[in-house]
Amino acid sequence: MTSGRFNPVVLSFSFYKELAVGLLNECHSSDRRKSIQLLVREIRTLGKTTALKMAVLADNKNFVAHPACQNLLTESWTGKLSDDNQYFKLVIAISCPFVAPSLLKFRDDSTLRSVSTTSDSSQRTEDSSQLCKPCATYFRKLCHFFQAPEIKFSYNFLSHLAFLLLYGIILLTDFYPTIGIKEMILIAWVATLIIEEIRQIIIIDEYCIRQKLYNYITDIWNIMDVITIVTFLSGMILRFIPVSICGQCFYAARIILALNFMMFSFRIIHVFSIHRELGPKLVMIGKMVIDLFYFMIILLVFITAYGITSHVILYPNQPLNIALARDVLSRSWWNIFGELGIDEVSGEACDNRTVLPYAEQCASMDANEFSSNGCGDYKADKCPAIDWLVPIILAIYVLITNVLMFNLLIAMFSKTLSDIQGQTNVVWKMQRYHLVREYESRPTLPPPLIILAHGYCLIRYSIRLARRICCQNNSVSSNDAVTSSGSSVKSSSSKNMDEELLNWETRNAEEYLRKRKPDDQEPDSKDTSDLILGKLEEMSIILSHQGRKVKTLKEEITRAMKEEIARALKEEIRRYQYVTDPGVFV
Repeated sequence: MTSGRFNPVVLSFSFYKELAVGLLNECHSSDRRKSIQLLVREIRTLGKTTALKMAVLADNKNFVAHPACQNLLTESWTGKLSDDNQYFKLVIAISCPFVAPSLLKFRDDSTLRSVSTTSDSSQRTEDSSQLCKPCATYFRKLCHFFQAPEIKFSYNFLSHLAFLLLYGIILLTDFYPTIGIKEMILIAWVATLIIEEIRQIIIIDEYCIRQKLYNYITDIWNIMDVITIVTFLSGMILRFIPVSICGQCFYAARIILALNFMMFSFRIIHVFSIHRELGPKLVMIGKMVIDLFYFMIILLVFITAYGITSHVILYPNQPLNIALARDVLSRSWWNIFGELGIDEVSGEACDNRTVLPYAEQCASMDANEFSSNGCGDYKADKCPAIDWLVPIILAIYVLITNVLMFNLLIAMFSKTLSDIQGQTNVVWKMQRYHLVREYESRPTLPPPLIILAHGYCLIRYSIRLARRICCQNNSVSSNDAVTSSGSSVKSSSSKNMDEELLNWETRNAEEYLRKRKPDDQEPDSKDTSDLILGKLEEMSIILSHQGRKVKTLKEEITRAMKEEIARALKEEIRRYQYVTDPGVFV
């Protein structure tokens, strides 16, 4: 079997990725604005997708990390807001949004003025237009301010901090069997979060619900959201069970909701992924967590081995329960972090007034004698059976874990950081794309006010659905003909723009290929063609086999239809003879 490194298909795939990045670089150096238009141009022959979307689906991180794509993401992130706005002005505008139109700069100031002037001059007198023009411009800028993904992100972050503050106050000071007003607000808040997660699944650009769910759960943050919400619902279900029915359910609900608060707090890490400095650090942490997982598998072998061995020697024949497993593993685990427990292991913590038999005597007793002679009280009195062997095993265990294993972990982290040092920025830019896309599609209002946006979207969708049902059987009117003619003009202009972009792209592609070295051709083209021919032969064999199955099935269906038709004809003939001459059947 050909490995992935030398697989011709993989090499060819990497080759075309490199070509895509090279062509984009050539286009960007020629005309930056046209290169951005080329990224967002809908390709009708490929289901109206875009070049940027195809690069994301192909996991072409270098393509997404290109300055052209990042400039496009920056424009999408700020929306209609200008990139020249200073941070302190943005903070003031977020704190008091009604001053944002006059405080911040917008990209389309001239456009807003011209649109407002045209509209007012065509519908009102000159005096009234001069009076209403500033108002229209103000509210239009205010809408642009709230619709910018950057502002949505900021308000959602502040909303999440307020949610955590309310959640923490309830758990710390106001969590009783009787539900209060603050807890009802918390439940309603989480309900809006659940509705928002459902909306995110619905708006995924897929037709099949199974594919929507698959695309949703491929994001680690969505999985974390689902686990967090399910944990919250589990805690609330236990919280509403009366104490008279289940006395421990309320205590269990307190523990589950406390853990749930920690899960909601971890969601703040997602906020850091947009930051230029913190985003790559999160990528490093994610890679190191994978190394830590494999390290813990190895470390668990030493923890279990030493824990059981030391407990068997110190406290033999303990009763089998949960406390035994906890004691076996907890001592060996905390020994790694410096809690050696020398007094307990060496017997110095033992009560001198307690007279216990030697280990050799306990080992030779049966179960009844073991309990009656006090051998089972070793653990209760912290009196070990042998005070010299376990310290030696402990010294070897600490030497292996603290010196060898932890230095191995540090070396693994160092290697991981050195390997991904050049790729963290690229991976972060890919994650930035997904974050920008998420907040572009989010409603303007943050939770819990987001329920108003959900209601508005539901009403608007219902109106559109009603219009579609009412108008689907109507014939095209004269107004529709006028509209269609206008849209055809608009479509032809967009087609002309597409043709211009395609011609410009073709010229840059030819220039890029001309600059490439003559020997820089597609790798392993012969092996790739042989592999493709082999796959085509396999597909032809499968198709011929399926064709024989279809032919056999067709023959069986034809034979069954002939028999059914013959039987029906016989029945009709008998019925006709009975009607015309009933005496035949007497």
